[in-house]
Amino acid sequence: MHRALRIPEVVELICAATEFPALAALARTCQSFQLPALAVLWATQKQLTSLLKCLPSDALEEAQETVGATTNTVIRFRRPITSSDLSRLVLHAEKVKNLYIEKPHSVHWTVYVALSFALPALPLFPNLRHLTWKPPEEAYSHIRMFVGQKLRSVTLDPELPQLFGFHLLPYLRDFHPDLLCVEIGPIYFVQDPSWKEAMYSAIRGMNRLQDLKLPSLDGPTMLHLAQLPHLSHLEVSSFPQLPDDIQAQLAAAGPAFTSLHKFTTFSDSPASISNFLSMDAVADALTELILGFASDSYAKPEEWQTLSTIIARKSSQTLQGLAFTERFVYEDDAPDDPSRMIRQESFHPLLACPNLTAVILQIGYGITIDDDFIRKISEAWPRLQILNISPKFHCSQYVPRTTLPGLIPLAQHCRSLTSLTITLDATALDPHAKGKPGNGISSESLCELNVAESPISSPAAVASFLSAIFPKLERVVSRGDEERNEMIPNWEEYVERWDSVGGLVQVIAAARAQEHCIQTLGSAMDTE
Repeated sequence: MHRALRIPEVVELICAATEFPALAALARTCQSFQLPALAVLWATQKQLTSLLKCLPSDALEEAQETVGATTNTVIRFRRPITSSDLSRLVLHAEKVKNLYIEKPHSVHWTVYVALSFALPALPLFPNLRHLTWKPPEEAYSHIRMFVGQKLRSVTLDPELPQLFGFHLLPYLRDFHPDLLCVEIGPIYFVQDPSWKEAMYSAIRGMNRLQDLKLPSLDGPTMLHLAQLPHLSHLEVSSFPQLPDDIQAQLAAAGPAFTSLHKFTTFSDSPASISNFLSMDAVADALTELILGFASDSYAKPEEWQTLSTIIARKSSQTLQGLAFTERFVYEDDAPDDPSRMIRQESFHPLLACPNLTAVILQIGYGITIDDDFIRKISEAWPRLQILNISPKFHCSQYVPRTTLPGLIPLAQHCRSLTSLTITLDATALDPHAKGKPGNGISSESLCELNVAESPISSPAAVASFLSAIFPKLERVVSRGDEERNEMIPNWEEYVERWDSVGGLVQVIAAARAQEHCIQTLGSAMDTE
């Protein structure tokens, strides 16, 4: 054996970089590799299926379980389980560090109950670091069997709100105070709000949180989170309108959210988020900001401009990822109104954020962008990797003002751009134009182009242009809501033409690759 393989750290690195089934073969190679390879093999488990297969074969059977309209095959016990049956299962359970119990369930709920009685000691997973707990409802209360003192992260699905709020979260708060990451899924159709207060109370007892995802938030919990020294990522599914007294307390408490770098939330309008971010007490070092809006009436341009201005003022040098999405509930008397598009000037303040790598502006009726705006963002955001500027809903009366030549600045300045989603006018391209598009400017980084509901006339000319500007382009797609797109004249023709563009781009790329191989071969022969 090579001397390097006698170093445990080297063997662990080799095992960590090896995938299944090669890793399983590596575990059987020799004793030096067995334990490190098994540690990697068992570290992350989806469901309990693999562990249960460590039991004697006569202990298990498969059965069909129907839940609603879905029928799944699940494992259950065929006979009573004794502690002597569990020796191999317990041995390998100690190696599990990440466990995901979620739908579709492959283990019958009675297995959880049987294990809790048969186990010689709890917990079953003493070295578990992360648990996703979304089990069958009947097994919900058996979480204690899974968690030990090394648990640092949990993802919970509170399908039983009262049990979750009144018992599960308080248990985690009191017996696992070192939790760093807590993720709680959304709650639907729950009338009794008392479980929410219980949830908030439990969260206010957790003082070491670094990463938190909640379905909602109240004022006192906001005050608690604002003073946590290590909270770096906060996601709130429904952001509250903070009362004046809570805002006053936040301001009086001094610097708040001092370590917050990633903030994700959904709110009724940009105005409520602006009020929160504009507070002097809120830290100004965000690196990622994801904002979603669901409103009964569209947000005014001034609201978007105010929000953009605040973001640029507080995080211009640190912000790397930004997303605005809006879900608009249409009024019956204005289902297709281009006047509700947001003018591009509302987002000009964001041009002061030079370190952006991902930008998604998918807002209601869209933004009135043109070639000049694309040029400005290309120069302002040279580190872009992902750019999505498209409407959530298309207005049939609107003709895009961005053209194919308007994409040339992206190729020139954004040399790392890999994915682009944009609505443009591809009908004005001259199919008989001479010369190379862009005067030779091209970028090999772009792999995917989504043109949304863009109009197009000549697929061959468009494919030729795109292949010249983005020679490594692999995928061209058009998307849209069919119910909305039926309002767009010639929509089906546009889809067919863009499909043709996608096929032609791949053909051109293959021909270019073959030509490169021939040239390389020719150069090698000339050298000889």
